[in-house]
Amino acid sequence: EIKTRILQGNKAYFANFDIFKSKLISKNVKFKLYTAIIRPIICYGAETWVLKEADKLRLLTFERKIFRRVLGPVKENGNWRLRRNDELYLKNNKENIVSFIKSKRLQWFGHTLRMPKGRLPNDILNWKPQGTRPRGRPKDRWEDDVIEDLREMGIFDLKSTAQDRKKWRKLVEKAKTFHWKS
Repeated sequence: EIKTRILQGNKAYFANFDIFKSKLISKNVKFKLYTAIIRPIICYGAETWVLKEADKLRLLTFERKIFRRVLGPVKENGNWRLRRNDELYLKNNKENIVSFIKSKRLQWFGHTLRMPKGRLPNDILNWKPQGTRPRGRPKDRWEDDVIEDLREMGIFDLKSTAQDRKKWRKLVEKAKTFHWKS
């Protein structure tokens, strides 16, 4: 799914390549175009993804590729060089795509926790399948991934925090700029 979304984002970028290449349009406008056109294409359905390290790396690599093309190289001591990763995010001054996806997952998780019993998303979240898991390392589950994100942020009381919408909204905003370990 993630590979397909990145491929679709690449198509959207090259469909608007003339705009991103234009010297008449400011870099701020190009970043806004990225967040308005390309990022939603990549992140469509991202609330349900279990992000592995390879997936995070793939998403961040794609985003940095776009940022490098928008910002261009830097001339230092008479030599041209590509911008470093930290320079790209300082110039953009926004959250990276992984933080954006994690905040969207937290937003959806809080929404489903507040739902009354009997609603399908809540029933699916609380469903416990019959039987045993297959041998070997267990597959990553979405809920485990989201709870790990919350624990990394220092939130341990999920149910009561999710019931307070204002508190949960602040938590989601904090997640956008939170410095994740990986």
